Amino acid sequence: MPKTLYCAALASRPRNLRRRRQTFVESAFIIIVLLATVLFVIDIGRGLATQQWTSKRARLATRNASSYGCDQTAVANFVAYPTTTGSGADGYFGVNPSQVTLTTLGTAGAPNQRLQVTIQGIQVFAMTPLASEMRQKRTTLNTNPGAAQMPVG
Repeated sequence: MPKTLYCAALASRPRNLRRRRQTFVESAFIIIVLLATVLFVIDIGRGLATQQWTSKRARLATRNASSYGCDQTAVANFVAYPTTTGSGADGYFGVNPSQVTLTTLGTAGAPNQRLQVTIQGIQVFAMTPLASEMRQKRTTLNTNPGAAQMPVG
């Protein structure tokens, strides 16, 4: 009797080993998909945060230019840095003052005169390569330009 039990245990051993290997491989696939999904969600969140930041900075810069009569340089420095005098290095989110434009819309001195501040070309590093633009072989996300308009006066 003990010899029969021993042989049965040896016969079932390869099947148990195959099951453990199969479970390990399936778990590896699930972990890879789960990790890619988490990184993708983080990338999208960072992109949305950057887009929100650019919109907020454009609104603040437009309000500042409309209220205090700032020029292009002061507005660009205000967007990139916390002050209108700038320090020369990259500002928040890597924004350079050259990426900020101030446009006057409408007729000067008329009620339809408006100021528009646009922030373009901000790039966000992507952790998941599939979220970036693969055709250009880079791992950054380009955000839409942030823009805001406000009447003068």
